[in-house]
Amino acid sequence: MNNGQSSPETAGYAEFYKGIKVMGGKGLIGGDALIVNGFSTEARIYGGEFVGGFGQGEDMDGFSVRVINSATVHIHGGIFVDDISVEGNGIVALYGCFSLNNK
Repeated sequence: MNNGQSSPETAGYAEFYKGIKVMGGKGLIGGDALIVNGFSTEARIYGGEFVGGFGQGEDMDGFSVRVINSATVHIHGGIFVDDISVEGNGIVALYGCFSLNNK
């Protein structure tokens, strides 16, 4: 999800619900399952499974969710198999109780 012009009028919006599975790619560097990028771009996650891709080395795997450049993600539920990355003034808001497994 991107905002090419960095204004609210061009921002991307999405909602994810139970039953969806979002997968990252495979390659030299693993792909991120969901990238939310740019000012006013916003995703709301109510459920689903997010799995980062696989790279050639352990430190090259993709993220479950990557939030960058002032984008916002609201997480109400879901399964996140790999790490969540927040960069460049991105925001992740968590609603409810969450646990970190296998780390």
